[in-house]
Amino acid sequence: MASLLVDIGNTNIKSAIYFNGCLSDRRTFSVNASDPIDMFETHWLSDGERPDKVLVSNVSTPSVAQALASFSKIHFDTVIEVVKPVKSYKGMKTEYEDPERLGVDRWLASLAAWLKCRSNVCIVDVGTALTIDVVTAAGLHLGGLIAPGPTLMQQSLASGAAELVRAELSEVEFFGTNTVDAMSLGCLSAFGGIFNTVECRLESLGIRDVVWYLTGGGAEVIASQIPAVFISVPDLVLDGLAEIN
Repeated sequence: MASLLVDIGNTNIKSAIYFNGCLSDRRTFSVNASDPIDMFETHWLSDGERPDKVLVSNVSTPSVAQALASFSKIHFDTVIEVVKPVKSYKGMKTEYEDPERLGVDRWLASLAAWLKCRSNVCIVDVGTALTIDVVTAAGLHLGGLIAPGPTLMQQSLASGAAELVRAELSEVEFFGTNTVDAMSLGCLSAFGGIFNTVECRLESLGIRDVVWYLTGGGAEVIASQIPAVFISVPDLVLDGLAEIN
């Protein structure tokens, strides 16, 4: 039985077909469209096999999931299944006060990362927001942090100061001698500070030998700031959906 796995983020939609234990036909496209159903038809309708199941992670507006539900019913004759975080699943238990308030993308990425290695893991997901989650080797999800992602941080600077403009973040050797380099150094240093804070808190809890996972559309921008060797998994949320499937 083939399943269509769909990760609806704030900026992009990622999808893949899950069949016989493997993910294939991965696709990524913008979530911003005036007609979501037309967007789905463009990316998912072909002469290929229709999925028997549609499994969804959604952190965008409900209207996008509603449009997907209509599309799925019309074209696949399938009712979508929207995943929600739960307290305990497949050995991973979250300490989040209200699991339903834990972003489903964070929960799925944490589940996928921990199941891959059953070690202490730190998951860095870089999208509209930057999120970091920690799961111990015993499967205890300790929670994490949420901060602005690279694009959102730049937008905040540019919108709050007339002299500043958005540009791609880039490494600066010492100090910025122009506005773009100064913004790059400021933003990347902020991310470096976040990662150092996480490392210190892990150390204070006695959590060592941590496997770091990096995922999300903006991952490449901040990768140099991670203070450890990391494993890059672009579609970790889809891997989590596969575990739910």
